[in-house]
Amino acid sequence: MKVTQSLRLVAAVSAFLIVASSVLMSSVKASEAEDLAILAIDNAKSSVETAFVAVSAAEAAGAYVTLLVDRLNVSVEYLALANMYLRTNDFYRAAQYADFCVDALAGVSEDAEALGSSAKTESNARSSMMAMLSIASAAGVACASLLCWRFFKKQYYKHILTKEVEVSPNES
Repeated sequence: MKVTQSLRLVAAVSAFLIVASSVLMSSVKASEAEDLAILAIDNAKSSVETAFVAVSAAEAAGAYVTLLVDRLNVSVEYLALANMYLRTNDFYRAAQYADFCVDALAGVSEDAEALGSSAKTESNARSSMMAMLSIASAAGVACASLLCWRFFKKQYYKHILTKEVEVSPNES
């Protein structure tokens, strides 16, 4: 009888230790998963901020950024879902959607910088072209005015010189 009681005691203690260790391990795993999810979300927030700044700069330079804004909106939706899953303690999905957010932003900053620099180049070229056209237009107006003046001057002198002067009898 003593053997069965001691066996039962050993079995109960072993079962208790197994259950306790699995609970402790799962809480450690949950804590690690939460930390990983928080890190992934922080990384996604940083990526969104960087992309937003780059897209804003490209737009300020005059670039057409609609496609980049669409990608930015998709990534922000993923980030919102990641935060929602983090609040509901679904750490795996939170990390997954944070990774989706980062993936959606892949290349957005580089594309925005390229669009911004090309928009600046185009703007400078447009400004130079407008300055040259303005100068050429002003020169054309000046030349046309000079030619018109010379033509009308000739016509005026021709008209004046061919006209006979009439003297009225009262003027003598």
